Amino acid sequence: MLPPFVEATHCIGYHLTRKGRAVADRVVSVLGYACPDITYSPSLYPITAALLHFMPEEECYHCMASLVASKEKMFITQTKLLNEVTWKTVMQIAKKHAKSAAQHLSRLSGAIGPERIYADWQWWILAALPFPHLVRVLDCFFHEGIKVFYRVALAILILFHKHTSNQNSEWYAEATKNGVDHAIDKFCRNMPVSPTKLLRTAFSIRALSSQYISRVFIKTEMTLKSKQVITGSRLVRSRSSDNLPTSQSQVNIQMMSHTLTIRELFTLWSWLPVRITMYQPVLLYTTEEHGCSLTTFYVRVEHHEPTLLMIKTCNNEVFGAYCSTRWFERNQKDERGNRQAYFGTGETFLFR
Repeated sequence: MLPPFVEATHCIGYHLTRKGRAVADRVVSVLGYACPDITYSPSLYPITAALLHFMPEEECYHCMASLVASKEKMFITQTKLLNEVTWKTVMQIAKKHAKSAAQHLSRLSGAIGPERIYADWQWWILAALPFPHLVRVLDCFFHEGIKVFYRVALAILILFHKHTSNQNSEWYAEATKNGVDHAIDKFCRNMPVSPTKLLRTAFSIRALSSQYISRVFIKTEMTLKSKQVITGSRLVRSRSSDNLPTSQSQVNIQMMSHTLTIRELFTLWSWLPVRITMYQPVLLYTTEEHGCSLTTFYVRVEHHEPTLLMIKTCNNEVFGAYCSTRWFERNQKDERGNRQAYFGTGETFLFR
């Protein structure tokens, strides 16, 4: 049985034999067992199946495990929230870097709206493109990360606009008759340009830098998270009474720090990802004992993951952050050798 993060409707095998499909199932299942924090990753299965055309099972597993674990570059989204962030990111960058194509898509989308079209963006690539095109795209993807998919999605929109701008064209007729969502899918399946032309179109989009994409991605992610907080809905919430800190942990924290009351600790605990609540909290740093040196803070905290940062003001107000990755990552460099301006994952959040 496949892990629950897989979408049954998108278990694409790319003409693998029955034996090959069984191998793909096994690789994905082992990944699900080894990475229990993956809650939603529909693209993981198709990419696994594509790799199995070119390498044995063991190498495929190690490649997929590396893609999932990568922190320097994003390759595969692993939660529903981040999956939604990606298509909203595509929509935002299309409005700026493929403006005419985005406006054309909005006009053609009619009552269903462009959001419904963009929500399927990754399936234009993984499900609809001919396999020779997909292989070339994946070759770039494994080197550059998900930003390659963003570029290719924009290239598809640009080419689709070019072939539907004439109202007498067959693709315009297809879009008006069967809907633009079906038209784009059919257009990708019958891609009228070569893989080289598709990639040339994708990489000729100017000023679409990794930094810009990251800014749009993070802004979109924060917007979605803030909406969840306002509406009181969370995609992943801990069980309110399960995996609470043990009595001894509560006592230890209360003895060492006066920042949180037990009630506040329980409230904060209910906001954490379920898997994290299985650990017992340990106090790493407090100004009461360790002073106010930032250097001391980094030395004591930077190699631990995850951490809760809590600050009490002079007015006895408490605010802080759940930091899902190590503070040590603040020293990592991007592909240009510059220190990263931010670090963390989609699970990081602020509280007060």
